[in-house]
Amino acid sequence: MKLIADKDLERFSFDHGFFLYLGGAYEPDVTYTDRFNKQDSVIIWSSDVLLKTHLENKYYYEAIIDIKNPIHETNDPIHCRVFMLGFLGRPYYETNAITISGKSLLKVLNEAKTEE
Repeated sequence: MKLIADKDLERFSFDHGFFLYLGGAYEPDVTYTDRFNKQDSVIIWSSDVLLKTHLENKYYYEAIIDIKNPIHETNDPIHCRVFMLGFLGRPYYETNAITISGKSLLKVLNEAKTEE
């Protein structure tokens, strides 16, 4: 999954850097703790969110996604957020929700499987 931000999410705060995680669920208020407390509702989880390029005040990230639970065949949206964790694994910040179509995500995943 490719993401674009107007700030360097790894250096969002001037005093230290962050580890980036991407989480997604059908509920629009997905939180970092849902990964532990609501495991059945977490659809996407990734600890591989990496900065690829930085051009003209835009930061281009790539997330290698891990599908944790089945994606519905319907067009229900999946709400994702990038979570910024500090050194001790405490979530400091999170982005606004990024909404993607479950149907579109299934299509992309199916296309990727047929290309292998």
